[in-house]
Amino acid sequence: MLVSLCIVAYNEENNLNSIFSDLLSQTYSKKKTELIFVDNKSNDGTYGLLCAFRDKHAEEYNTIKVLQNTDNSVLSNGLNVAMDAFDGDAFIRVDAHASLESTFIEENVACLEGTHTGIKEYACGGMRPTYAPDDSGMSVLLLAAEESRFGASAASYRGTPERCYVDSIFHAAYRREVTEKVGHFNERLFRTEDNEYNYRVREAGYKICFEPRIKSGQQIRSSIKKMLKQKNQNGWWIGYTLGVCPKCLGVFHFVPFAFLTACVLTTVMAAFGLGIFSALLWGAYGICNIAFSAKAIIDAKRFRAHLLLLPFVFLLMHICYGAGTYAGIFKMLTEKKK
Repeated sequence: MLVSLCIVAYNEENNLNSIFSDLLSQTYSKKKTELIFVDNKSNDGTYGLLCAFRDKHAEEYNTIKVLQNTDNSVLSNGLNVAMDAFDGDAFIRVDAHASLESTFIEENVACLEGTHTGIKEYACGGMRPTYAPDDSGMSVLLLAAEESRFGASAASYRGTPERCYVDSIFHAAYRREVTEKVGHFNERLFRTEDNEYNYRVREAGYKICFEPRIKSGQQIRSSIKKMLKQKNQNGWWIGYTLGVCPKCLGVFHFVPFAFLTACVLTTVMAAFGLGIFSALLWGAYGICNIAFSAKAIIDAKRFRAHLLLLPFVFLLMHICYGAGTYAGIFKMLTEKKK
């Protein structure tokens, strides 16, 4: 099977050497691998690094293509540039700041071809652990927050130990038949383009297989400020996507929005003498927060005093995400009104 692995990069010069190393260490035949790099209008050295890798390793691979998305820096735009150019039997999308196990491509192919189970799949993906860039106390804190389902997400690809079928997947692989039938990524969407695309994959009659043998990771943000900005933007796109494809979203996507709404409502009620509801809300949230924080500290591979800040980090993550969802819904509604 000829595999086309796509990476869309925007100002990723500091992360490319790491993903290059992971690509070179893959156990799957390089002669059966097509690499497609798309520079998404970067203004740093990204394009030069992509070209340098191509020039150095072109003879090792079936093909290495370096393309430029001249329209904008939207990820879905870049993915469509790659999708129009791939020649493989399967299309795999990978983030530029990801990490790949050496068997990543091999296990994707094994899942698609049914090597382990005898069942050929049409769309698949696997585990998505997060990792920190260093061993500092701040990195340990942010990693613990991201690894916790209370802080990040209850998506099925987080921590699921067994093979199963899911609604969406991380770093997905699709057979060519799927991409030809489903078409392009929705260029109106940025951070939720995979949710919407996988919804259309399922609507087209295909199942999405979660295979725990497939392993790739994603680096956490390097500071609390950057993490909170990410959460706010994630929430914004959830709110906006509600007006584009509501069925591609799950209930868990709106938990921070519901929490923030409850905070506002119970605060208003408290102003009218009904403070019991606010007390119940914050009491329940506090218990959950402390319990999940304790679990995250116990599960952490190494202890740092920074971990004691987890309850506050969780609260900030939920507020930023919920506020982002409010803003995204407002933007969506104003566009519909126009």
